[in-house]
Amino acid sequence: MSLFSSAELARQAASLVMAMATAVTPAPDQMISAWAEGRVNIPGETGTTREGELSWDGFEYLIEPLDRLHPDDPARTVTFVGSAQIAKTTIGVLATLYYSAVVARPWGVALPSGDEALKYNRTKWQPLVDATPELRRKIRAVTSRDEQGSTNTYKRFPGGYGQFFGTTSAKPLQMVTFCLVVKEETPNWSVSVGDRGDPHKQIKVRQLQWELAGAKTFHNSTPGLVRRSEENEGELTGCPVTADYRLGDQRRLYLPCPHCSGLPGGVLIRLDRDMMMGVEKGETPHFNCPSCGGVIEHRHKRAMVEACHPYREPAHGVRGGWIPTFPSTDPDNPAPSAFIAVSEYEAWRERPTEGRQPSYHAWQVVSDAVDWAYIAEQIRDATDEEAKIALHQQIFGEAYEVTVQQADVDKLLERRDGRFTKGVVPSGYEIVTIAVDLNGDWAQWTAYAWGPEAEHVPIDKGRIEGGPSEPQIWAELAELERRRWPHEDGGYVATEVQGVDSGYGTFHVYAYCSAHGKSKALDGADGWGRMPLRRGAKQKLEGPEGRVVSCRTWRVGTWDLKRTLMNEAIPLSLEGEKGARAPRRPHWPGWVERDFFEELTGEALVSVQDSKTGVVKDEAWVRVRRRNEELDLWVYNRALAASLGIGVPGAEPDWLELARRRQAEKAGLEALWERPPAGQSETPSAPAASSAEVAAAKKKWSF
Repeated sequence: MSLFSSAELARQAASLVMAMATAVTPAPDQMISAWAEGRVNIPGETGTTREGELSWDGFEYLIEPLDRLHPDDPARTVTFVGSAQIAKTTIGVLATLYYSAVVARPWGVALPSGDEALKYNRTKWQPLVDATPELRRKIRAVTSRDEQGSTNTYKRFPGGYGQFFGTTSAKPLQMVTFCLVVKEETPNWSVSVGDRGDPHKQIKVRQLQWELAGAKTFHNSTPGLVRRSEENEGELTGCPVTADYRLGDQRRLYLPCPHCSGLPGGVLIRLDRDMMMGVEKGETPHFNCPSCGGVIEHRHKRAMVEACHPYREPAHGVRGGWIPTFPSTDPDNPAPSAFIAVSEYEAWRERPTEGRQPSYHAWQVVSDAVDWAYIAEQIRDATDEEAKIALHQQIFGEAYEVTVQQADVDKLLERRDGRFTKGVVPSGYEIVTIAVDLNGDWAQWTAYAWGPEAEHVPIDKGRIEGGPSEPQIWAELAELERRRWPHEDGGYVATEVQGVDSGYGTFHVYAYCSAHGKSKALDGADGWGRMPLRRGAKQKLEGPEGRVVSCRTWRVGTWDLKRTLMNEAIPLSLEGEKGARAPRRPHWPGWVERDFFEELTGEALVSVQDSKTGVVKDEAWVRVRRRNEELDLWVYNRALAASLGIGVPGAEPDWLELARRRQAEKAGLEALWERPPAGQSETPSAPAASSAEVAAAKKKWSF
């Protein structure tokens, strides 16, 4: 006898069938942005100030580029170049989560190094998975015991996998295929990976299997440095994300004017950074509508950006958004100007893109996280080249064009100033550094005097005959280290620090510097973005007769300093009146000759091509004149000065105190020369030697 009636059994069976049907029914086809909003949770572990369910409020400009990564969208490559703090990394994070939880297709995220890959997972990706129940259910947990589980760089989910990897090695790209690839911070990638070549081409090969099924690439980065190619009609080269953006349709945001967009003839405007230049301190940062003249301030930004939501009806009935701005050779397909009529928005949206893939550019002016007052302050403070590089890349979201200039030696000769006396520290300068460059059978040195904000002038130079193994050369360098330089205003200035290039005669340099406290063994380091002078580890080296010396080395960021010399210091020396004081400005004394300037300008930055393929694989500073010693000596002196805080904001020496001490020492010495009052001894006692002089006197140089 059945416990249930036939009607009850039929009802239970129907319920079971309906439950099974619901389980296997595909989720409604949603755009990625719609799927993520209100579903993905963003925890505080990501560093966000907006914890909780994802909301596009204030970041509506990210929706379109994200949705172009949907499998049904025809775009194959989506490029986003932009500044820091605009949340552009969120696009790649959400796209990979969607490909994991919804469409189940393999994906990869490529970063400059393995450490960056781990950091991306730790700070951007895994916290969202852990905070979102749906994602936790579908993406296998990170575990060290289960081979079927995920790891920090390899994610498993039903129907696919995901991988975070660095581009310094070809190994992570072996035996994998990707439907979606997210390329992050490509200006920092290696230009070649071992013997496998360009990492961008390697990744492309890993997408071939998915090409017909809809392979996607999202290229996202803050831009790097670019320079004009002499071979390619002045084309900008050197920044991969900028190159892809220019190849694309170059979309820019057009936002409704808060004053006239709702009126007849109202406009949408592009907030170009040129419109914010020149804002004075104390002035409210603003833009002016080029149509109605209305003043647009930071307080208007939120409403303007909200109008860019592509699926929501704008609050005031006027929609803004992304418009292709690429230049076309077709006269019937012109690029839009900096503002367009509201009534023409849809027409511009439909502008023919001539086969170009979508590419986007945004800068901090649209970010909900950045105040316009901060942007204006950064613009005002960007006075030297390093600050300008950061301004263009981090604020404007633009690659900075490097123009390494070859200075005209004749013009430099004309700027020599005969008021400087050789061997004397000029008025206004209080610190002396010396740099030494060793060659086969001689050593060359130059001493620079430094003043506030890195203004400087060479005060003496010389050449010491002899190779590194000859004691005489080191005895003379020890005398230089102890030298006290007469000051134009009276008194003396001691040598503060001496740097010796350790690239040649390394053992002898280590032996000398380890015994002389004011001398540093310098080691030049190639590559961009290095500190001027960085403390290294102690090095041990065995020399003649088995003697071992131990010496700390100091790494010099030569590339950036050479660029500073060519692009900033030398041009500053050619500006304005001869001898006029200015921050970071070098002055050239009348006693230097042509050979000094020829050596100072003896290198240039060039692209290095593969001898077989002709592909540009690197860049390097190369010698363009017979000699370059003075260039190296300027770089070393500048690095030594920076290590003392000279020219470093917030770390400048107390220049007034240095002058006061020199004057006090001068007064003390002059007192010794005066005749004593009657009744006192005619023979004054000798002044007490300073502790530094005593220490120097005790030091004895020998191998």
